[in-house]
Amino acid sequence: MIENELHTNRKGFLSQQQRISFLPKILVGFVVILLLFIIVSALIRIDPLTGQISNNPTAAGLLIGLGVFLVFHNAKLWLDVARGKVVATSGVFQKVAEPTPLALKSYYLAYGPLKLEISQDHFQGLNERLRYQVFYLPRTKQVIAVHYLPHAHSGETQSANLAAGR
Repeated sequence: MIENELHTNRKGFLSQQQRISFLPKILVGFVVILLLFIIVSALIRIDPLTGQISNNPTAAGLLIGLGVFLVFHNAKLWLDVARGKVVATSGVFQKVAEPTPLALKSYYLAYGPLKLEISQDHFQGLNERLRYQVFYLPRTKQVIAVHYLPHAHSGETQSANLAAGR
């Protein structure tokens, strides 16, 4: 991580480069949502004369529910990035890996009640015995930067060259 980004994060904001790095994730989310609604429109046919719904309304209803969930999930990330605010905390973090329904894992840093999402690569690079300063997005709790704090009492920090799992 470059010093300019660290300086911007310490002021409580995302750097321009960090904002740009989230664009592909946001765009993919909106494309998936659009595709879901296109599929739903193909599944639901309303007879203009009788008003009857034909084809498969149950599958369409499930896809609509999934679409609504994805809209809210993607909107949280979009709002975080659009607002550009960053929250920081420091301490010794516990690494937590949790299974997901698709037989994958989600990776988190836990500090008391706080649970922050982080990429697998950065998760593996962290040592649970060391003290870090972590910058994250407030709504989605996604880690955008992690900095190793070599001396807990000196104000000195050294970049661990860890950026978010974007």
